[in-house]
Amino acid sequence: MRYITYLAALAVLLTGCFGGFGASGPGAGKPQQPDDLFTGEPTEVVVTVVSPGAAATPVQAFSLMAAEVGPEQHEQQVLIIGTPIRNEAGHAYTTKFTTMYVDPTETLVSRAFNDVPADRGLDFTAIRYADGLVVEFGRASDIEAPAGMTTFVDVPMLEPGYDIEIANPIPSGAKVLDYVAITAHNPDDNEVPMLYGAVLLGLNEWTQEHGNGVGGLWDVNLTGEGWITELAATSKVYEEIFFAKVSEPTPLYYQVRLCVGRGFLPQEHQELVRCTYVPDVEAGERLPHVMLVPTN
Repeated sequence: MRYITYLAALAVLLTGCFGGFGASGPGAGKPQQPDDLFTGEPTEVVVTVVSPGAAATPVQAFSLMAAEVGPEQHEQQVLIIGTPIRNEAGHAYTTKFTTMYVDPTETLVSRAFNDVPADRGLDFTAIRYADGLVVEFGRASDIEAPAGMTTFVDVPMLEPGYDIEIANPIPSGAKVLDYVAITAHNPDDNEVPMLYGAVLLGLNEWTQEHGNGVGGLWDVNLTGEGWITELAATSKVYEEIFFAKVSEPTPLYYQVRLCVGRGFLPQEHQELVRCTYVPDVEAGERLPHVMLVPTN
């Protein structure tokens, strides 16, 4: 009888240790109704940021939870993790940003959070940047985080990239968006993209002395000599913009701009993270061009 009592006590202890340990585990003792697991109360989530070429597992996540380092040790790269949290009123969600300083060689970086609302449809984001330029970014969407359990979330990262379509030649006087299009690579098809792309175009080339972006574009181009696809695509005022009419074949220079949405960065970092430009004229690279040709 004594042995039976010992075994019963051991079974209770094991149930307490392993029940609800992970979102994918058996979760002994869970509420009977599934909705009882998503009440909005704080629950624990372990977020693992996974760089391209790396693969995370829960075991690796726990082993790397102590990998956070302070700026006094490493300042090569900044990692910002965005997690959902209840706002001050307690009835809606906002984003809490956690900043970490990591070595460029770290391809798996994990952090545990104990204040994530237990709910469905949660989003987790990460942005990694160095010297003001985004190195990688990513998002894990539509995550379920049950109450009373530890949920493991991998955020797969990707490098900034884009696809561009630009005709050559382009008939003068043509509608800009009929001949130039850009699609920034994003981690998913979420209606709110993390990365935005635009093409800057001008009849006069801007170079290292003029700088990247709109500053360089408008430094050498007057009104009617420069165009920005982002304005044409998002503003009713600009959606019908047209290229200038030319009387002879004329070079049309262009530069790609890739920017991370400001809503994915804490306010103190928004001015530190710059857009990426391709080519980078400030590094001495020259702009490509297509030809704008007269029409009959």
